[in-house]
Amino acid sequence: MAQLAEMNTFSVERWNFREEVLQFLEDLKAALAPLEDNFEMITGDMCCGSCSVHELSENMIRSNKDYGLFWHINDETTLNELGEGMWIGFVSRTGPGTVRAAKAIMAELLMKNYKVAWDGDIDTRIYIKTDHLIPAPALRVS
Repeated sequence: MAQLAEMNTFSVERWNFREEVLQFLEDLKAALAPLEDNFEMITGDMCCGSCSVHELSENMIRSNKDYGLFWHINDETTLNELGEGMWIGFVSRTGPGTVRAAKAIMAELLMKNYKVAWDGDIDTRIYIKTDHLIPAPALRVS
């Protein structure tokens, strides 16, 4: 899990995340760790999908890996606020490889009993349902 253990540039934004959300993210990283030999991964280090895909593509070239997966800080923030689920994106250096990347991620998560959904469209990210997380309590303004 060396790659996933690197310091996260958005860790300051996580200071107010709920413990159960932080634990879910750590568990998710551990569940995906077996894919590290073939996948470049960016987990919460970028601000949005466009930046994630751009950085991931560059990292894939440097590491000579064919596949990539990502989620960004906005995905984590939404998970913290709503507690319903989160999206994982995937890319490949070749067109046909994109479906293989998604199927490999799905298989790994299903094997570990995550509830996942994907519609088969390479332009749609994989959704992970988090039934056990509840929404963050609403702030009361007096």
